[in-house]
Amino acid sequence: MRSFRWAFMMIFIVFIALSLVGWGQPSPSLIVESYFSEIQKGTEGDFLSLFNDAKMKKTDQLTDVDQRIFELIKDIQFEVLSQKMNKEVAYVKVSVTGPDIAAELMQYQSAFIQESQDHSSPVSFDESLMLSCLEEVTYTERSAEIRLIKKDSTWKITDSRESILYLLFNLQSATFNQ
Repeated sequence: MRSFRWAFMMIFIVFIALSLVGWGQPSPSLIVESYFSEIQKGTEGDFLSLFNDAKMKKTDQLTDVDQRIFELIKDIQFEVLSQKMNKEVAYVKVSVTGPDIAAELMQYQSAFIQESQDHSSPVSFDESLMLSCLEEVTYTERSAEIRLIKKDSTWKITDSRESILYLLFNLQSATFNQ
């Protein structure tokens, strides 16, 4: 009887300790995995605002180019490579194989310049030209660390838009600042 009481007490102490530590709370890796899974499905709200905040405010409809990019995003593949954790901060390294939109923008820019030289009047954004550039998209692999902070006992992704854009599209802010 005494050993039964002792075993019960030990199980109870372990249960209390695990409860206090957050037993059953999703790990930072699991949070990042579900974030990218939701992006693949097109259900991640942060991604919609990340994708084209200004356009969504002006018009509530997506252009054909936007629609094509959403289709490309559904084909991304991702893998969590590693996880580093402190008490309140975690870094999850993710590898993503996704559309190389930076290369497609360079292709569009080259075609746009050629088209501009062929016309005497100024040429504005040509959606059909951009769509043709997005037809044969190459997929490249890239990796980066996603930063998470523990807030109210749950992990939240706090990474900048820049690193998410890099992982999804291979776009860096330097591309637009030149």
